Amino acid sequence: MVDGQWKVVPFGWESEWVDAEKARMELEGTTGPRMSFLEHCTIELARLKSNAKGGEGPTTIKEDVAIRRAKAQVEEQARLLEEKESITFETLFKDHYIPFMTAEGKKSVPQEGYLYKCWIKSELGRRRVKDISPLDIERIKHRVSKKRSERTTQYCLAVIRRVFNFAIQRDLVNMENPTRKVKFPSPDNARVRFFTEEQAQELIDKLRPKSVQLAEMTEVSLYSGLRWGEVAGLLWADVDTNQGTLFVRDPKNKHSRTVPIPERLVNLFLSKERGGAAEMVFPSRKKGQSTWVSKTVKRTLDEMGVNAGITDPRQKLSFHSCRHSFCSWLAMEGVPLHVIGELAGHRSLKMVQRYSHLAPQTMRAAVALLDRKPQAEEESGGKRASLEG
Repeated sequence: MVDGQWKVVPFGWESEWVDAEKARMELEGTTGPRMSFLEHCTIELARLKSNAKGGEGPTTIKEDVAIRRAKAQVEEQARLLEEKESITFETLFKDHYIPFMTAEGKKSVPQEGYLYKCWIKSELGRRRVKDISPLDIERIKHRVSKKRSERTTQYCLAVIRRVFNFAIQRDLVNMENPTRKVKFPSPDNARVRFFTEEQAQELIDKLRPKSVQLAEMTEVSLYSGLRWGEVAGLLWADVDTNQGTLFVRDPKNKHSRTVPIPERLVNLFLSKERGGAAEMVFPSRKKGQSTWVSKTVKRTLDEMGVNAGITDPRQKLSFHSCRHSFCSWLAMEGVPLHVIGELAGHRSLKMVQRYSHLAPQTMRAAVALLDRKPQAEEESGGKRASLEG
């Protein structure tokens, strides 16, 4: 009787209760049931009657289940909150961030793992994420900048920022990203030097005896402007020797593009044994994609002596100088900057403005238009005067 009304309490099927008891016994390691189904129902009914008489607690199984679920929900929320409060940066990085980045196929995973191991782990690894402050990140910034370049420092801080953004967006932590209060370095990494055509050919010739594939990859970069990763990622499906083009898929800036190539590269690809559409043109030794530029390139450049006595990294020639040389050669031939940007896959004019000084004839031609303008106006005025006269 509840509030003057009779209530019938269903307890379900005995078979379901027996199955639940078996599961309980296996979990607890007991050997026999504590009571029969009838005894269970009798005890539960007595508890519900007592609740009804006292005016507190559930009076039906349905109410009891709802209360248990609400309690379990509160406990689960408390557990999740505790997880957020206690999660360490290392757990966040290794168990959440890196698996996600790997599943997304991000090429930066090895480099980010290296930066974490070398510079971030010792300072933040065991710290609770919620306890990390901008000052902690400033300490990392200071330590890295003392031994590495501004670019490495910037990249290291960017990794920390991405990890925090990842956690905040997925509600793994409740906090503001501490990197927002840290000033990132803004390095000027623009390379100034580029290969002469003679140096480029010498590099290819010296690489060929050491590695034919490396020499070919260098030649492709020199005469198409592709980055190392773009050359290494080429599939045979991307090479169209009939049209004389390369399709660059999933590049650094996320915008795929089609690049026309000169006859010498068409002949290079025709000379190679063509594989299946999904096979790599320049596979690594493990048949996958090469991630790092081979050290053989640096050793060969050292042998050539092109970097002797140069200490500024921006002035040193490297594999990336192949791409820079491609753009520089085009600029010297008077190719418009926006065309160079399209070929190289630059997404902003700022990236190609560095080549403007190599095309003085183009700028002179533009200024020369101003010399012709007054003369044209004088001639036009003279004709009007003669007509009026």
